[in-house]
Amino acid sequence: MPLKKGKRAVKISHIKIVGGETDAAAYRQAITVAGRLIDGGLWDGESQIRIEDVYATAKKMKHLTDKDFSLFSLEDFVQTGAVTEITDTSDEDDNTKDIAPAASASLNGHHPDEASTLL
Repeated sequence: MPLKKGKRAVKISHIKIVGGETDAAAYRQAITVAGRLIDGGLWDGESQIRIEDVYATAKKMKHLTDKDFSLFSLEDFVQTGAVTEITDTSDEDDNTKDIAPAASASLNGHHPDEASTLL
């Protein structure tokens, strides 16, 4: 990975794109983003990072100097930590709702709940 001062070897498995484009150009941009994070002192290159949208992240950091990165945290640019999968643990029977019976009406306009009056 090219840095401002030399190069650094980083496992590609430590950089994951989780949203947006994921083609070869996006991965080249992700390497550039990761290099900027290392140059800015936010990332050590050892932990895993996930980039939601590579191009939006690159645009966000485009005008920042290495010193400007000290005003931010790593999480301002990428996702970190263990990946947790959200699973639906609801029971199918729990998804039923009590629905009040609809008021019924006959075709002749009489309602069964109304008192009948005979004329």
